Amino acid sequence: MAPLSQMPRRPPQRQLARSVLVPAPVGGINAMDAATAMPASDAFDLVNLIGGRAGLSSRLGFTEWCVGMGGNPVRSVVPFQGTLASKDRLFACSSAAIFDCTASTSTPTSVHTFASSSSDSGFGAFTIYVTSAGHFGLYCDEENGYLLYTESTDAWTTVAAGSGAGQINGATPSTFAHVAVWKNRVFFTQKNTAKAWYLPVGQITGTVTAIDFGNRFPHGGTLVGVFSATLDGGSGIDDLLVAISSSGDVLVYQGTDPAVADAFANIGTWHVGAVPKGRRIASEFGGDLLILSLAGIVPLSRLRTGTVVSPEMYATRKIQSLFNSYGTASRRDLYGWALYLSPEENCLLVNTPLVGSTYEQLGMSLATQGWAIFRERPSLCAAPWKGALYFGTTDGRLCKVTGDLDDVKLSGAATYDELDVSLLTAFSTLGRLARKQIHEIWPRMWTQGATPGYGVEARYDFDTSTIATTPSDPATEGVALWGTGLWGTAVWSGADTPVGALRGVAGMGFHAAIAFRARCNARLTIQGFDVRFTEGGIR
Repeated sequence: MAPLSQMPRRPPQRQLARSVLVPAPVGGINAMDAATAMPASDAFDLVNLIGGRAGLSSRLGFTEWCVGMGGNPVRSVVPFQGTLASKDRLFACSSAAIFDCTASTSTPTSVHTFASSSSDSGFGAFTIYVTSAGHFGLYCDEENGYLLYTESTDAWTTVAAGSGAGQINGATPSTFAHVAVWKNRVFFTQKNTAKAWYLPVGQITGTVTAIDFGNRFPHGGTLVGVFSATLDGGSGIDDLLVAISSSGDVLVYQGTDPAVADAFANIGTWHVGAVPKGRRIASEFGGDLLILSLAGIVPLSRLRTGTVVSPEMYATRKIQSLFNSYGTASRRDLYGWALYLSPEENCLLVNTPLVGSTYEQLGMSLATQGWAIFRERPSLCAAPWKGALYFGTTDGRLCKVTGDLDDVKLSGAATYDELDVSLLTAFSTLGRLARKQIHEIWPRMWTQGATPGYGVEARYDFDTSTIATTPSDPATEGVALWGTGLWGTAVWSGADTPVGALRGVAGMGFHAAIAFRARCNARLTIQGFDVRFTEGGIR
C-alpha cells in the first residue's frame, strides 16, 4: 500500500448547504417596482406590522374608552386642550349628540343635542381658538352648522344668525360645514358652494366677509375647505392659506389680509386629482400640509416645487396601485376618509371607509417611511389627545389605541382578540441565480410576553400567496389584563425576550421569498430570518 503522501489527492467537496440572513422588510410594502427588481428591504405584503426600532413591530391594540352613546356611530372625535389639565376635554359626536368622553365610562354624558340628526350630521371639523375672552372650541358639520364650546362655562352652544353679541352677521352659520384658522382669522366653508367666509382678527363671532373661489378653480367643483400651512413662502417661514376644491384644485395664497389686494395674492394653483368624500382631506404634519386625494397623498411642500404634478410628488408613490384600490367607486363616496397621526405608534394613518366586513387603514412609519396595512381596527374617525390616539366605531363606541390586544372591553370581560400579523418579503436569488431548496427558516424575533404562535413558509419564483392558515394560539396561556389576569399564570409585558426556532420548509426554485404569519398577545418585533438552503446548477 502506498504511503499517504503518494496517494492521489481529490479536491475538497464544495459545501452544498448555505445560510443567509434575510432582514425584516422595514421599507414596507412596495407596489411600484417589478418583482424582479424589488429591494430586499421591501415587502409584497405587510399586515399589522410597522417599521421602527430594530425591525418590524406589531401595531398597538385597542381598548374601549367609552360606551353607552345610544348605539349610533361615533362620527367625530373632538379633542380640546384647555388652559389647565383640569380643563382638557375629549368629546365624541354621534349623528344625534355630542358626548363628554373625558373620563373612561360606560355612561358618558350628552352635553349637546344636534338640531338635525340626518345622515351627514356629526361628521365635523374642529379647531381651538384663543381670544382675550378665553379658550374656545369651534366646530362645524354638514347639517348643524357652527357650534361653539366655551371653556369657562364648559358648555356647547349653537351660533345663530344675527347682528347681536355671539352671533354671525352677513351669512347663515347653519350652512357652515368646515372651520379653520389662518393668521388669527377664523374661516368657514359654506356647504355646496365655492365660498369661504372669514371674521376679523381675534373674533369668533361677528360680521363675516366672503371669498368666492368658484372662478379660480380650473376644474370646477365646490370648496371642500381652507387650511393653513406653515411653509417657506419665498421670504422665510410663513403661514399660507390653502383652498381645496372637490375636483382636486389646490390654490395657495400668501399675505396678511384677504380684503386688501396688495396684501393677499395667489402664488400657485395645482391639480392633485379628485378628493374623497368628507372634509378631512388635509392635515398639518411636521411643518407641512398633507393633502389626501384619490390619487394619493401629496405634501404641499413638494407640490410647490414644480408646475406639473408628477408621481414622484406623492408620499404614497411606493404603494400607488394599492392606494388606488381603496379609491374605487365603492369607497370614494363614503364618509370615513381621513389623515391623522398615531403618536405612540409613530406613524401616519390613512383611514378608509369600511366596505364589506374587514376594516383597513394604511400606515406609514415616521421612522422608515415604509407603508403597511393595519387590519381589524374598526375606525370610522379618529384624533390624538394627550399623546394617544382615540377612534370612534360604527357601533357607537370610543376606543383608545393602547396595549397589545384588540377590542379589550371596558367591562373587563375576557373577550379580547389576539393580533394577527403577516408579511411576505421581496424575492431574492439569495446570492446566486441557481436552483435552490430551502430546508429551514429561523425567524429572529423579540416579544414582550408569551411566545407567539406562528407559521413560516418559503415561496418560490414569484408565488405571492400569503399563509392562509391562522397560526395557533400563543404558546403561553393567560393574558395580562389588569383585574382578570391570574397571578402565576398570566404573562406580563416586560423586556424584549428573544424567541423563535428553526422550522422546516419545503419547495424549490430560483428566486425565493419568506411568508410569515403569527398570532400574538404581546408586542412582537421581527428582526429578520436565518435561512438554510442548498443549491444546484442554473438549470
